[in-house]
Parts: sequence; C-alpha cells; structure tokens
Amino acid sequence: MDERELAYDGYRDLVLGAGEDAVLVVPDYHGFTPYARAIAERLAGTPGRRGVLLDLYGDRSMPRGGAEAYAAIDPMMTDRSRGLARLRIAIERLRGDGVRRLVAIGYSCGGTIVFDAARTGMQLEGVVGFFGLVDPLQNRPRVMRTVPERRVPLLAIVGGGDELVTPDTWASFAAELDCLGLDWQLQVLGGAKHAFTLRQEDNLEVQSGEQPTLQLYDAVADRRSWSRLEAFLAECLP
Repeated sequence: MDERELAYDGYRDLVLGAGEDAVLVVPDYHGFTPYARAIAERLAGTPGRRGVLLDLYGDRSMPRGGAEAYAAIDPMMTDRSRGLARLRIAIERLRGDGVRRLVAIGYSCGGTIVFDAARTGMQLEGVVGFFGLVDPLQNRPRVMRTVPERRVPLLAIVGGGDELVTPDTWASFAAELDCLGLDWQLQVLGGAKHAFTLRQEDNLEVQSGEQPTLQLYDAVADRRSWSRLEAFLAECLP
C-alpha cells in the first residue's frame, strides 16, 4: 500500500493508498494513535480510494491520557472555528493533491468537527460521525442559522447507552439539521456506550492507568457501525 505524508505548517497528515477518492479520518481527542491509523489503513483497502489520517495537533501529537487529551482538544471545542479551520486546510491540500471526491469521518470530538463541516457546507461529498459529540464538553454549538449553499449528506452513528450523546441531544441535533435542509441519517446502536469501536488495548485512558466508565468496546456495535459506514460511502462515492 502506498504511504506518504501531506506535510504543511507543522502538520503531517498520513496518506495511504491512491486514487481520486479519499476518506479523511478526524480522530478522537487522543490524536494520531495506532488505532486511528488502522482505520485509515482499512479505508485505503478499497481500490481507487485513499485513506487519510488528520494530524489533529501537529507533529503527530498523541496525548498520553484523558486529562492531557482534554487539555489538547479543549481550544477546538471552546472555539469551534479552530477545528473547522484545521479541517478546511486539509481538504484544500487534498483537493490540490488530486482528490476529486472526499468524505470526512470523525470519532467523538472528531465527529463534532465533521458535523460542523456539514453545518457550514464545506466542500465534502459526505460526513460521518461515530459517537460524535453534538453538544460537547458543556459548550453548546453555535447554531448555524444560514442555510449552506452546499448540502452535505450526514450520517451520525451513536450508541443507545452513550451517556455523552443522549436522546435529548439527538433530538435537538436532528431539528437543527432539518432547519438547514440537510440530508441526514441517524443510526442508533442499542445498548452501546461511548467509544464502542475502541478496544481496551487501544484505549489510552486504560493504558495510562485510568478506569474510564463511560467508554466500553462493543464488538457487535463496532461491526454494525462499519457496515453502515460502507453503505454510506457507496452512496457518496459510487
């Protein structure tokens, strides 16, 4: 598999595979982890498609535990324009590098960033958020009241047992997306907790000695969510 960097301004996004289509992975708040890289590798397994991992913080930074990761992502969650600016630059670079069609997927806080990309009509064929925070870290997102010129299809995949992304937040998020006129889908996986795709051996909180109670890997939810992603990609990148 082809592998190279897309380097700019201190960031080193990982580009795997080749082709005019790409899926850009915006990781959770731990950044450039082996877990996130494995997702990009899996996406690049389809001929004609690149899997790209966003270097969220620069220099492929990877916070060591929950508190450090929270501190790293907090500026992007407090000022949502920062995450959007980071994603916009990556998209522009990929378009300039020959990518014709592009879908962005995000995990947890990364899901917030790709949801905001759809809210603002960024140049994407679609976005997918896995347990994406729609009202993150007690900071309610600024409502995008202007209907975007570009209507980006959106898929949100959430766990029915997620204490961070609850039915109340789904309802308000759905109402907002309707106001924006977006083509959106919501997949709820019954009983699944937050970070249901993250195995214990990949969980940096666990590795650093913490005992996270809100995150729990779910093999069935992991498998079903990936199947739903593939169906969505088949619609956006036929």
